[in-house]
Amino acid sequence: MKQSLRDLLGGPDRRSIGRVPKVVGTLRRHPRRTAEVVWHLAQLIPRLPLSRTQRRRAVAVFEGYLRDVSAIVRTCAMQALAEFASADAALRSRVLRRLRRLTATGTPAMRARGRRLLSRLIAETPGGRFLPSRR
Repeated sequence: MKQSLRDLLGGPDRRSIGRVPKVVGTLRRHPRRTAEVVWHLAQLIPRLPLSRTQRRRAVAVFEGYLRDVSAIVRTCAMQALAEFASADAALRSRVLRRLRRLTATGTPAMRARGRRLLSRLIAETPGGRFLPSRR
């Protein structure tokens, strides 16, 4: 997977990422990956100019990573979801609910990251208040 991503993202600079569908497809096709690849993807994918469909697919993949055995992968997935929610208000309430749950039950690193992400997303929410959870 590292090599296929390297091939897709190749070029003299990072602005040559013009192959968004292939990058998102690679993300979906490779369920076996290292934590290192996932944390780089968590930084990269939310910054790509994704269509609505591509963004939904990427969000679904990162939501799946929230169930990974690796706490690093789960923490990076939280970060990616917060980035998506920051850029797309339609995702915000769903992501806020997930982050709230993970902040209460996750590892110490997940709780710390969750507090930072929640604080930022709440500040970006109109009215600046926390949205109620739907259970």
